[in-house]
Formats: sequence, C-alpha cells, structure tokens
Amino acid sequence: MASLFTSCNSWKVIHTGEFAGETYSVQQKEHKGFSTNHFEWRIKLGRYSPVYINAHTSDWGPPYSDDLFRERKLLYLEKESSPYSNIPLEYYNNHHRGTLLYVPCKENNDKNCIAYFDLFENKWPELKSLFGGMQPSGFPEIIGIVSGKSDEIEHRFYGLYEEKKIVLVIHNDGRIAIEEDKNAFAAGIASGYYPKVVMPGKKILLSKEPHGITRNDLLQLKNRQGETPDMYFNIEETTINQHHINLPPIYENALALYNDGKKAEALGWFRDVKEYATREHSYIIAMKALKYLAILYKENGDTASLKYQLNAAELIEQYHPEALDSVQRELEEIKAIAGGNL
Repeated sequence: MASLFTSCNSWKVIHTGEFAGETYSVQQKEHKGFSTNHFEWRIKLGRYSPVYINAHTSDWGPPYSDDLFRERKLLYLEKESSPYSNIPLEYYNNHHRGTLLYVPCKENNDKNCIAYFDLFENKWPELKSLFGGMQPSGFPEIIGIVSGKSDEIEHRFYGLYEEKKIVLVIHNDGRIAIEEDKNAFAAGIASGYYPKVVMPGKKILLSKEPHGITRNDLLQLKNRQGETPDMYFNIEETTINQHHINLPPIYENALALYNDGKKAEALGWFRDVKEYATREHSYIIAMKALKYLAILYKENGDTASLKYQLNAAELIEQYHPEALDSVQRELEEIKAIAGGNL
C-alpha cells in the first residue's frame, strides 16, 4: 500500500555565503503530506556536519533559566532577547517565540561545535534577515544557540502514580508534562498542575483542590541520579487561576519596561499581551499593546513586523466593530505610525 506522505529527496539551497575560508549554505527540504506540507531546514558549513533546524533541535519558547545549561556552551545572538513568559503555550497564536537552537557537540571544544558557534556569532545579521523572511512557513525565531541536545538537558523524573509508571518532564522552555512512561508522545495522565514553570522561583504549581496530582505524589518521583523534583524546583500547592496570566499586570509590566528604556525586553512582553488579549477577546488591551509594538518595530526598522501589527489592528476594526469606540484612538495612532513605512 502506498504511503499517504511523501518527501522530497534532496535539499534545496536557498542561501550561500563565505566564512573563514569555507562556503556555507542554508538548505530547505519540503515534506509533502496528504493535506499539508511542512519544511525542514539545515545549515551546512564546508566540511563540517550540518546543523538541522527542526522540532528536535529547537524549543517552543525561551528557556526558563540559563543555569539549565551549566557547563554547556551558550551564546545569545543579541544583547536582549525575548524573555521567558509564564503564559501557557495554548494562549499563543503560534508556538515559536524565541527559541534556542541546539547544536549537537560531543564536547564544547570539538571542531564542529566551534565552527558553528563562530558562524552564528559573526554572520548573525545576515542570517537573521534571511530567517525572518522564512518565519511565515514555520521557521522558528532563533535567539541563541547552545551545545548539546535538548533532551539531554531537560529534567525527567520517574515513578508511579495511580499504579501506572509515569514520567514528569520539565522541558527547557518551561513546559510541564506528566505522561505515561512509554514514549515521548504519550498522552498526559494527570491533572491539577499549572502547565509551565512559573518564574521567578522555578515554581511548579499544583492545585489545592482534592483532585489531580499532589506534592507528595511528585516527591515519590526520582531522576536517574535518584534526586526528587524538589531538588530543582519549588513545588507549591495553591489556587491555580487566572492570576498567573492576568492581563492588566502583564500590560503594566510591559509598559514599565518600555518607560524604563528596556525596549527589547518590553517588546517581548507586549507580544505576550497582544497574543493573550486577542485570544481572550480583550480588544482594548490588545490594541494598546499593538500600538507599542508598532512603535518598537518602527524604531527597529522591522517593516514586515510593523505591517503585521497594522494588519492585526485592522482585523479588530473589521471584525469587532463593537470595540471601536474604546480603541479608536489607538487604532488611528497605529495607522499613523505605520503610514510612512509600508
């Protein structure tokens, strides 16, 4: 029986350049499915093994803490990058918002590792422009690179829960999953926990309600070194509610960062606000966040992102006219900001 899924057999070169006496190329492969296609990318530098850019070599967001990486080589590509957010992933319209790229290295000083760290550090302005144009087709927003593999770094704790073998996984981007210990894609089997590590404090929040997993349940789990989760995380039983993703405090924090001149950090927070507010139909706050995003992207010379903010604002205008009386001023300001740049 023929497979419903096919894949192109060759990599298509979409960009080439020179670095340190070697030719490097950015390559793309399209995987064709029954109803949708998806892409995979890799970078090949001269005689070195390629570095792949896919779901296995990137996360779904920034790391919750840099001390995860201990002695591993870590390079942020810009001085300020998208900050970690406590907002659960399902409140975003897209998965990738500032990921590290994992570069497989046997050790930090192996030639392959050094070569690609040097390439990214020196060629980042050129690569960033190229990668930004590819994001509509699913390319992640890379904010830094780290040596090693993602699953070598994340925390895993094993044990029993309701007579089933389970694994507690804390991903490097803060996502928490409690799954049957069979494979990486097993369905979650426990409830009553907040789906992300809450920072600051490396908190795992559990519900006080008489259902779902408890602190004592988690303390029965151990990693391969025999350590329990509380060796690395603060496990708190609390009331899990919207407090952790409440819109006004997030918006006020973004505004405070902006007013303090921490504009790169503020940009990430305003993106949080816009995504969550749009999802929750809070169009007044969404439009306020869109205004500051437009200002910041204009200052950065990022015309593509500026146009995206204008389009998002116009969609609110088109499909939610009931909100116009409250957001008209911000809408006009966004149009004025974008007017001479598109």
